[in-house]
Amino acid sequence: MTTTFPTDVASAYRDAEARLLAEYGLARSDDRMVEVPGGPRLHVIELAGDDRLPVLLLHGMAAVTAAAIPLIPAFGGRRVIAPDWPGHGLSDAAELPGDGLRDIPLPLLDAVLADAGVERAHLVGHSMGAQFSLYYALARPERVASLTILGAPGVALPGTRAPFSMRLMAFPGLAQLFTKPVSRERYEANSAMTLGERTVAGWPRELVDVGWYASLRAEFQQTAPRYYRALGRRELTLTSEELASLALPVHALWGDDDVFLKPPAGRAGLASVADLTFTEVPGGHAPWLNSPGPSEQAVRAFLDARL
Repeated sequence: MTTTFPTDVASAYRDAEARLLAEYGLARSDDRMVEVPGGPRLHVIELAGDDRLPVLLLHGMAAVTAAAIPLIPAFGGRRVIAPDWPGHGLSDAAELPGDGLRDIPLPLLDAVLADAGVERAHLVGHSMGAQFSLYYALARPERVASLTILGAPGVALPGTRAPFSMRLMAFPGLAQLFTKPVSRERYEANSAMTLGERTVAGWPRELVDVGWYASLRAEFQQTAPRYYRALGRRELTLTSEELASLALPVHALWGDDDVFLKPPAGRAGLASVADLTFTEVPGGHAPWLNSPGPSEQAVRAFLDARL
C-alpha cells in the first residue's frame, strides 16, 4: 500500500492542531516564530487566559504540544505558552553541542519568556520537556513558580532506561533510519513503544495527526538523531543534592507502567525534593491519556493552590 504524504505539511499541522483544540473548546490566541539569539527560531502557540502566572507547556522528544492538549483544561483558565523544541513541531532544525547539553533549554526558554513578556511561569513538562524544565529551574529559579512533571522526566533521574528501540537510535546511522518518514499507521504504532499500548486509540484522530505531520518535516529528520545520540551522556542525570536545592513546589504525575522508569524508582529519584507531590495513576509514559479524569484532577489541584 502506497502512503500519501501531505504536500503542505505546515498547513496540515496547523489545521489538525486547531481542530484538536476545538474539541476541548480551546483556540490559539497566537501562532508565531520566536527568534533565539544565535540559535534556531522556535514555533510558539498561545492560548489566552486570566491574570495569574501563565503555564509554559513543554512537550517531549519526538512529540508535539498536541499530545498535552487534553490536559490543558486542568490548567484552570491560565494563559498557556507552548513552544516546539528545535527540530520539533514547526521549529527550525538545530545542531546540538557535544557537551553542555544541560544548557540547551536556557537560551530557548529565556527567549520564549522574553518574547511573551513573562518574568515567571509555572512549567509543565512531559518527558524530555520535564527534563529540560528541571535544568531550567535549577539555573533560573527566579523564573519558575512551580514544576509539573508528566511521566518520567527524560533521562534526568537515576535508573532511567529508554526502550530498546530508542537505545538503538543512539548508534550512528540507525537514528536516521528510524526517523525517516513512515505512514500514519506506522507512526501511531511506533508511539506505543514509548507512550504505552492503547494510549492514543481513544482520542481524536488529530492528536496523532499533528505528531505524524511534524515527523515528516526535514527539520525533524535532521535534528532528532542528534537528541537520540545524546541520551546516554552521564552528566544529564541529576544528583540528589541538585534536586534538594530546588526551592519550588514540584508535582509528578506518573503512570504505573511508564516504560522509562516505574513509579517506585521515580519516587526514590525525586525523594530529595523538599516540596514534592507525587500522583500515580494507571497508564504509561503519557499518563493523562490513559487516566484523564484522575490526571486532570491532580494537576488542577496542584496549580489551583498557587498564584
